Amino acid sequence: MPVGRVSRWRIAAGLSAWIALTLVFAAILMAGCKARVEQAGARRDVAAAYQIRTLSADVPGDISVHAAAAAAHSALRGRGYVITRSEVNADAARIEARAHGDGALDKTVVQARPASDGAVRITVTAEPLGDERASRAILDAMLARLGR
Repeated sequence: MPVGRVSRWRIAAGLSAWIALTLVFAAILMAGCKARVEQAGARRDVAAAYQIRTLSADVPGDISVHAAAAAAHSALRGRGYVITRSEVNADAARIEARAHGDGALDKTVVQARPASDGAVRITVTAEPLGDERASRAILDAMLARLGR
C-alpha cells in the first residue's frame, strides 16, 4: 500500500468506532433527560426533582429567599464545605461552596428564588458533573434547618 493511502477497512473501522461512540453519548444524554422525583425533608412532603446535574424543589409556605440562603449557608458549613461566594437579595440567592479535597473545577451551587405559586424554588447543582446523592443530602439539611 502506498504511503498516504488508507485502506477501506481502516476507514470502516474508524467510522464504526465514531458511530458507536456517538450512540453511547446519545444514550447517556437521553438517560439524564428524565427527571427523577423523590420526596425530601423530614416529613417527606417536598418533591425534589433531579435532572442532568441539578436538584430542584419548590418549598411551600412562608419561607423567604433570605431564610433559604441562611439555611444553605448553615447546611453547607455543617457538611464541611467552605463558602466561596454568596450573593443574596430579596429576589434571589446564589451560594457557591467547595468541599475539602475537591478538584479545581468542582463546586456546589445553591440557588433560591421565589416561585410563581408563593413557594421558594431551591436548586442544588454539583458542578461540573453532578452528584445526586450529595445534592439531596444538602437539600435535606437545608429543609431540616427550615423546619421542613
